[in-house]
Amino acid sequence: MSAIPARGLLLEVLVAGPKVYSEISGAKKTVLAPAYQDTIGTRVYTAKSWAALAVPWDDFVREAMIHADALIEKIQPEVVRNSAGVAEYAILQSEDPYLTSTLFSKKFLPKFSEIFGKELHVVPLTRGRIYVFPAQGRPLSEFGIAEEYANLLVPLTLEVFQITKDGPKVIGEIIR
Repeated sequence: MSAIPARGLLLEVLVAGPKVYSEISGAKKTVLAPAYQDTIGTRVYTAKSWAALAVPWDDFVREAMIHADALIEKIQPEVVRNSAGVAEYAILQSEDPYLTSTLFSKKFLPKFSEIFGKELHVVPLTRGRIYVFPAQGRPLSEFGIAEEYANLLVPLTLEVFQITKDGPKVIGEIIR
């Protein structure tokens, strides 16, 4: 895996109060925020630090997607199968703080379409753990994700992203 870039995009919860972000179609609790690495880790840009950067949003996104594309191509998902050998879901895990930006990569859907079909349901449970499901699979409430979320020290969201050829959008939330 290549080194973590100095800056990129990540999903952030609105209640954390990011000052610079892009809304996500259908999302009520999560946004796409620009972030950077410093001595204490990954930080979301403040309005002041974003203005000082002076990089147009589209240029920043383009740069961030280069890393997201490379990350989704290289990461090896753990595919979980039922007793009949049918793939039920996959787990993406990474220490890379920009893992959640891979949902916006044009390479995300092709990575999973052979296994799960042309439409996915994705739950970015934490910045480092993403669940990927076939859209036509069992109800997501049957997989214990809400219980896992409740026991996490730093959860991200239970919002469900639908990934299609048209890109990601939020279509609902797993009830806790």
